[in-house]
Formats: sequence, C-alpha cells, structure tokens
Amino acid sequence: MKAEILYAGCYSGRKSVANHFHRGIELVYSVSGHCANRTPAGVLHVQPGEVIVIPPKLQHRQIDFGEVETFYVVFELTGTLFSQTFRVVDLGGDTMTGVWFRQLYELYNRHCIGECSKLLELLLMHLNKLEQELPEPEEKRPQLLRNAANYITAHFQTGIAVQDVAEFCRCSESYLNGLFKLYYGKSICRCITELRLSQARRLLLHSPLSAKEISEACGYSRCNYFCRIFKQEHGCTPGEFRTRQGILDYSQGQNDK
Repeated sequence: MKAEILYAGCYSGRKSVANHFHRGIELVYSVSGHCANRTPAGVLHVQPGEVIVIPPKLQHRQIDFGEVETFYVVFELTGTLFSQTFRVVDLGGDTMTGVWFRQLYELYNRHCIGECSKLLELLLMHLNKLEQELPEPEEKRPQLLRNAANYITAHFQTGIAVQDVAEFCRCSESYLNGLFKLYYGKSICRCITELRLSQARRLLLHSPLSAKEISEACGYSRCNYFCRIFKQEHGCTPGEFRTRQGILDYSQGQNDK
C-alpha cells in the first residue's frame, strides 16, 4: 500500500461546509463537537474520536451542529489494503489516531510531504487494524450488494463476468458497480480478480497442481492470461512465486518433459 498526500488541514467553527468533492480519498477526524456529512449515498453522523472516510469524487457537505473541530487529510492510494467505502470508523477509544492526525497537519504545514505520506501509510494500517477488530456488520450493507457478493464468492471459479453478476441481481452493470465502489472501494471486476488470485496463491503453496490446472480452477480459461495477470499483481510468475515461498515447484518437472 502506498499513499500520496494531496493536502491536510484543520477546521474549527460552526458554519457548515458547502457541497464539494475531492480528487482523492478524504479522512476527517473529529476532535470535538457533532457534525454530519450529507452525500447522495446518505448521511453519516460523526462524534468526537471518530473518523469518517469519504471516497474520491463523492459529493458531500459537512453540517455542523454547534462548534466543531476536525483534522482532515486528502490523499491518493495505491493498493487495496484500506477500503475506500463511505463510512464512519469507530476507534473504540483509541487515542493514537488523533495524535497522528495532528502530526500530519503539522508536517504538511512544514512542507514535509515525504514524511506526511509515510505517516499516513502508518495511520491507514492502524485504522485497518482497528476495523478488523470491530468489523462492520454485514446486515448494514444493502441486500442487493450482499446477493452479488455471495454470487461472486460461489461462482468466481467458473469464469463469471460482470454481466453475469448484474443479470443475477436483475440490475444494470453500472448501478451495481457503483454500489461496489461505494461500499468496497473497488469494482466488481476487481473483486473477482482478487478472489481468483487469492485462490491461486493457496493452490500454488498447498497443492501439486500445474499453472494450467490452477488457472482453470480459478476461473481463467487461458493459462497465458492467468500468468500475465498474476505477474502484474505479484511481480513474478506463478512458478516463481511458488519457488520464492520455499515450496517445491511441482509443475517444473512436468514442463521439462
């Protein structure tokens, strides 16, 4: 995961912020007061000690209920560890997050951009850990989204495409993709790819199957395409991945014949 900070700031006042959006992801940490963010996806209320995550290009307006103080940071992210879903992160009483937001603000004002980005990456890892300890209840997600996720989990090995998922859910591809990007921070195609590659890694490390057999077991009809996607994601071929992990490359002997 690599984060590139765009800007950071501090807000203090009682005047609601006009409707706007950002090129990157925005995190807002509430220091004091009660505010809410109104978006086309709904309204989320934020209390002191909570963080709201606002996806890129999502129109939003901050509504203040009295005096409010927040720290915010906007950034671009490479990697999939941290979800870009529009949500409030419950910190569970954690105090380190507030300290890091303040430090990000101070470093940015000193034009220490490199240090800002490194600290931001640590913050994102920390928030991700907190969220894993306090997972979002599945029932909070729309039923349509849950149906699609369940369908993908059950059929990703069969070579399904986005069109198949949309037809199963009886909705348009664009609408369903919008839901996925809002709640999961990624497209349907990306979700399918991640499931397939996760399965491929397990099979490479814990089975004697060849690359061709693994590609078929993961829903890829062409082994060459599977190997190309795998190398793009991991920087090595499936065979190299298996060898680097200290696992016997069962396919090597077959290929040498």
